[in-house]
Formats: sequence, C-alpha cells, structure tokens
Amino acid sequence: MLRREAVRTFLALLFSLLPVGALPPTTHAAAEESAARAQGSRQTAWDLIASLAAAGGAPEGVSLVYRGAHRETRAGVRIPSPGSLSVPVEVPPDAELSFGVAFQAAAFMTETPELAEPGRVQIELADADGVKHMLYDRRIDIRNVAADRRWLDERIDLKPLAGKKGTLTFRVLNDGDAAKAKDTNVYLSAPRILVPAAGGASKALNLVLITIDCLRADHVGAYGYGKPTTPTLDRLAADGVRFARAYANAPMTLPSVPQLFTSTIFPTKDVDTLLEPVAQAGMPSAAVVNNVWIPLWLSQGKHAEPPGTFDVMISGELDAREIVDRALRWLERHHDDRFVLYLHFLDTHTPYGPPRAEIPAFADPGYAGKVGDTFADVEGADAGRYDDADRRKIIALYDTALRFIDGQIARVLEFLAKSGDLDRTAIVVTADHGEEFWDHGRFFHGQSLYEEVLHVPLIARVPGLGKPGTVIERPVRLLDVAPSLLEWAKLERPATFQGRPLGEVVAAPDLPSDDVIATATQAQFATRYALRTGDLKLIESLDTGKRELFDLAKDPREQTNLASERPKDVAALQARLDAARAVLRERGYQVKIVGPQSGSAAVEVRLASEPRSGTFLTLDRTSAHGEPRLELSKDGEKLTARAEVDARGTGFRFDRLLSPRNIAKDDKIKFEIVVGGAPASRAVLALGPAGTAASSDVVDVADPALTTTSEPACAAPPAGVRVCVWRYPGEKLAEMPEISDPAVREKLRALGYLQ
Repeated sequence: MLRREAVRTFLALLFSLLPVGALPPTTHAAAEESAARAQGSRQTAWDLIASLAAAGGAPEGVSLVYRGAHRETRAGVRIPSPGSLSVPVEVPPDAELSFGVAFQAAAFMTETPELAEPGRVQIELADADGVKHMLYDRRIDIRNVAADRRWLDERIDLKPLAGKKGTLTFRVLNDGDAAKAKDTNVYLSAPRILVPAAGGASKALNLVLITIDCLRADHVGAYGYGKPTTPTLDRLAADGVRFARAYANAPMTLPSVPQLFTSTIFPTKDVDTLLEPVAQAGMPSAAVVNNVWIPLWLSQGKHAEPPGTFDVMISGELDAREIVDRALRWLERHHDDRFVLYLHFLDTHTPYGPPRAEIPAFADPGYAGKVGDTFADVEGADAGRYDDADRRKIIALYDTALRFIDGQIARVLEFLAKSGDLDRTAIVVTADHGEEFWDHGRFFHGQSLYEEVLHVPLIARVPGLGKPGTVIERPVRLLDVAPSLLEWAKLERPATFQGRPLGEVVAAPDLPSDDVIATATQAQFATRYALRTGDLKLIESLDTGKRELFDLAKDPREQTNLASERPKDVAALQARLDAARAVLRERGYQVKIVGPQSGSAAVEVRLASEPRSGTFLTLDRTSAHGEPRLELSKDGEKLTARAEVDARGTGFRFDRLLSPRNIAKDDKIKFEIVVGGAPASRAVLALGPAGTAASSDVVDVADPALTTTSEPACAAPPAGVRVCVWRYPGEKLAEMPEISDPAVREKLRALGYLQ
C-alpha cells in the first residue's frame, strides 16, 4: 500500500456516500430563501494581499507567500516572530474581518512542530482618535498543544467600528526562545473585510468547476452510454446545457489543466490564469484535488505569487468522498460569501480501486478471470495481455469508479440546494481528457490524439444560460471554460485568454466553430499535434512525419486515414495547424540546421542532457523544409533530430526542465552532429546571436550569451551543414522538486508520470 501520509505531506509542503437522485427541485419557498440569501451574501470590500500587491509588495520583513502548512497550501502573508504589519483602513458598515492563521515549523520537507516556538497573534485597530480596539488576541503553541496544529479560520464582527478610519495592525509576539523564534513561520491567510453584496455584485454568480480525470464523454449517460454511471451528471445536463462536442486540448493532465486555467494552447508559468481576476476581486477560493501535478503546476512561477492563486489548495491521495468532505467543510465557512470552488477527482484514473460493494452493478457476475476488484497493470493492458472478458472487467471497474464520483458530486449539489446557493452558482463539470480502451489498440492516455482521449463531457448549469436541457452541437474547447466562468462571475478576463465564452456559443449554436488544437508532448510518448476544423481532423506525428486525416462526420471512430486521398485537405489543415504553433517559434530554445549552398545533406543532430542537467519539453519542428523527425527518449533526457537539408534549412525547438539534482543551475547539453553517416566537427555549431563557434561539444544552453530577441543569421556553408543554436528571452527555467520518497514516486509512476 502507498503511504498516504507521505503523499499528503509532500504535496502540502510544495504548496458518507448519499443516495443519487434528481437535483432537489427549486420550490417557490426555496427560491424566496435563495433570493433572501443572495441579498445577504457578502463580498470583499478590502483585501490585504491585493492591497499590498498593488502597492508594490509587502514591507521589509513581511512577505506575500503561497505556502503549505497542516496539509493545506494557502495564499497569505508571512510575518516574522516577533513582527508586525500595519495598514490604513476605513471600516465600512455591517462589515466583518475574515482571515486564517497558522504557525508552522519544518525541517527537510517535513512538518516538525517540536521546533516551533509559541507566540501570540494580535489584530488591533487604532482609530483616528487614538483609541485602540483589540480585535483578536490568541496564543498559539503548536509544539505543546495538538489542537493548535491547524489553520485557525476566524471571523470578527466589525459592526461596532463602522465608519472609523485608522490603522489596522497585525502583530506577532514571541512567547518562547527569541533565538529559535526565527524558525517558526507565522502565516495569515486571505485577510479580508467583507460587507453585504449590493447592486450588480449581488447578481454575480459563485463558481464551481469540477474536472474528472480520464473521463470519456461516451461513458456518461447524457452522452448516450447505456449503463447507469452518471445519474447526477445526467440530471445536471437536463437542468442545464450539455455541449455534445467538447474537446480537451491535450490527452494528459499536463498540459490539459494548465490550458484550462490559462485559456491558452501553449501555457507558461508566467501567463495569467482565471485566478488572477478572482483574487483581485477578493473572492474566497479553494481547490480540493487529487492529482499531484495540479498543485505542483499551480505553485510554480507567477502562479505561486499572490494575488493570483487559490486561497486554499487541499491536495493529496484523496478519494471522491474525502474530496467532497473537505469541500463541504470549506463551503460551510463560505456559503454566505461569493466563492470559487474547484474539485478534481482521480478515481477514474488507473490504478482503479472503486468501492467493492458497487462493482456488481457493472461487472459480469459470471466473470472468473485474472482481473480482481482493483486494477493497476497499465503496461500489461497496453501490451495486450488481457482478453476480451478481462477488458470488460477493467472497464467495469472504471465505470464503478465513475458512479462513485457521480454520487459524491450529488452531495455537493445537495449542499448548494439546501444552503440556497444552487440558483446563484455557475456549475461546470468536465474532464481533463479521456481514456483509451483499446479503440486503436492501446490502453491508457497520452500516446494519441484520437477522439477517445480528446472528446470529453462538458455540462454547465448556469442561471440564465439557455433553456434547461439545451444541447449544443457546435464544437467547443476546454479553452472556452475559463473566460466563461469569469463572464458569469462578472470579472474581467485576462488579455492573454484565447477561448470564447460559452454564452456566445449558446446564443449562436449554428455559427462555424473555432479550430480545436490538441497537443501531445509528454516525454514517454511520441510528440503529436492535431487540428480539427468542422468535421475534418488532422494529426501530425513528429517522430515519423505521418499525417492522419479523418472525416469525423462519416468516420467518428477514426478508422480510415484519408491523408493520401485528400492531399489538398491535408495541406489546408496543416497550414492552419502550423499557424497555431507559430508562437512556439519565438519562444524557448531554437535549433536551425542549414545544408550546403548546393545540393543537400542527410543530418542527424543528437542532444543529450549531461548528468544532473534537465529534460526536454514541448518539441516542435519550426520549418516545413526538411521536416525534421524528432525523437525524444522516454526519460526526456535525449533528443534526436533527423532531416535531409538544403540551403533553405530546417529547424526545431524545445523547452527545458531543470533536474532537482542540478545544484549549479546551469543547463549543459552535449551536441553530436552526424552528416552523411559521419561525425561532424563541433565547428559546425554556431551559438547565440553572434554565431560564436562552440569551444566544446557540451553547451550550457542557459548561458545568457545564447539569448536573442530575433532569429540570428545562419548562412549556408559551402559544404556540409551549419547548426545554429539560440534562446529567446522569456520565462525562467523551471526546476522540478526532488521526489525522493518511494511512496510518492510509486504514486507518480502509477499515474503514468514517471518511468
């Protein structure tokens, strides 16, 4: 068994099943109660984190942080012990102060409360008349008091101080050893002043976004599945809008979830997500997820800098019931506020382990094969070790897990109905990608861009969005979800968003759809790109150069490749696909290979990460000439490009992820160039904007001398080839945290993310 505590601790420091039935009806009395609650709902009048960020950051000694403590990662303010932070405020009428507070000490990525010193947290308002009002005073001792080893979430009534102007001071006093107190972290999470919502703000919606890992659209009842896997989602679709042809933009969680949050096809850690507007508006937000890469990605780069993060990120090896338990506890604290809640369920991802009592509803009672009530043999299933009866049992486990998730989603909807929030909340349920069940001979996901991994359910129950039961056939993308959520919450979308609000699609369902671009760039599988426009779909594989063209109207299961029969369609879709990828040609590391002034040359460029260096990411060819074939090793550390090049040249690009073992923070890559079957001199390497000759076959590609804002000249040589290497300025190199815990590594391997 995996050690659940190890997984939870790792993630935190990086950053009862009810019956399923119809949604509770909205009676007249319930509607009146909902309206009354809407009038009494609260919004943010003042947000400490946003205020400090707008002012240029926290004062010396104080910092804005996104840190893990007590199995939760939170956005907040770190104050030293002893230390203080004072800010000017004016108390509005009918206000309350909301915040969380926690003490924490850690050593070697393990929480160690025995190292923490006790202290006091005080919050005081000194008004303009010089009168001091102590709002909060609590002693916290996580070393000796077990009950203090948690986040303490507080609300303070400010009504008696309405209208007062003054200075609000957050103060930490050390009650222990002064020399040791510096090792005690004191965090204040999301300090805000809340007031009753009024006017248009009272009509803006709460947001609930739910993603289900590996969920194929065709295993949902509302999408035509004949087994009772999703009665709750089916009812949600009947009450809302179902998008019949919704598509993920990738076949794995990374980069699908980043694409979802950034509404961009090629997301980076420095681009805005839907959380920036949410945080700027001061809307309480939480994520409760089970997939290790989601909190990791949302805790890197700009995404780890408040404001622009979830207030609370709860992650770990949580099943669907545990996720909803944690979510409902958070909703209990915030159902009077405007809120944003994100849930990601992993139960439908291998290894399958659904509740045993529910398996008979989906499995053949006469089955007596080698698949039990759990299944984790991804490699065996992909290699064809299981017969048809075994495969049906494996799929039955998947369906059982889906039914389990569906029942837990019912609990969320029931809570929202009882609290009066259902009719003032936009609810979206979708998936990060689907799953292959041997449709094209393979099992799992990530290795292809066929419909079984890209076609996902997308159901939206949003007040005012279409009539109940509306079905939209116009294709949409997960890129369209984030701008839709912000529109429904009446928040401004970031300028970088590429998606289209779903409200526009519902209003004009017969207009042509946007192109669907899909990317498959995980190291363990061949790099592929795809484009769907209308009913035509093109898939390009960079390792072989193969193109597949499908007419989905006539061939929805993608069994007949029409590429050789319809070259004009291939060329037209390829041009659109190349245009969508053009952004990559001015980002990251670039390699151009130029052949001789006359004739051509067969060339092979081999790149190998030096030990403790890093891995290659997001490969792509950058020229149609010579069309290099790109092959990446399964560990991501070796990249080979093969091409036949002339004076026009060809090229490719990549990103890099530094190894956690790379203490020097350089990025050394060994270049080996073979021309016509014979090794070439390193003199053919030209580095950076000046085309400097390489002094060694090992190049530090992180060297600033390689950086340029435009493509350098790379002239064709009289004979042989020239290989030019440069880097565009952009986001900083990311570093993967060291994952040394065997249980965590096994969890990642089981999920398909480590070899």
